[in-house]
Amino acid sequence: MALAVFELTPHAWHNLDQNPLHLALLALIGAILVWLSERVLATRRKKTKFKPFIHSNHHSHPSPHSHRGKLTISHKACCGFDSFSKLDQEVFFSVVACICLCAFFDGVTLSAALLANPDSPTYALSGVLAHMLPEVVVLGLMTRSQYASTRKATLYCAGAILLFFLGNVASHLTVLIGLSKGAILATAAGMMTYISIAHLIPKFIDRRRDVFFATLGFATFLLTDLLHFHHP
Repeated sequence: MALAVFELTPHAWHNLDQNPLHLALLALIGAILVWLSERVLATRRKKTKFKPFIHSNHHSHPSPHSHRGKLTISHKACCGFDSFSKLDQEVFFSVVACICLCAFFDGVTLSAALLANPDSPTYALSGVLAHMLPEVVVLGLMTRSQYASTRKATLYCAGAILLFFLGNVASHLTVLIGLSKGAILATAAGMMTYISIAHLIPKFIDRRRDVFFATLGFATFLLTDLLHFHHP
């Protein structure tokens, strides 16, 4: 949500000649694209039976001392992160989608920064690494906890890094084919805002501790954003 408010929307605003109607329309299109994708995935999910990723060797009914207890212990032993293990599939994929969008636009940002100021690549690279490293670490730990699979965690991290490089390529392509960068940024802002409001915010809004950490993260993002200069 902070990324959409403080990064994508201001850049889109400048690139769209400060046209509020154009910005709102493109953001709405981004939100609708995510909503339609969810409807398609929900339809496919109904056609396939869900198979839990944790399997117990016991096939009897659960009891407080046998099946359920062993399942919980096995889960914690495999994952090691009980807080992450409580994520349901919708929330997990929402977070993954946000991180992947962040990685993609980190690539776009690096490319734009190098084009705007090619004499200082070190600053641009260090700034992007400060964004990318936490994203990849969180994605890896969360995936490892969710699926108890190092292979899947590695694949998800590799996918985020690949999207980062694709962001670099996309930034150059927009310049070559004359596509509006503002349109892409506004659409992405709509996507991330929808994901945050529809999936992530409702999951922590009822717990004071979660609200505190979310506010802290939002404030930290705002502070770091104010401390460095952005080219429009």
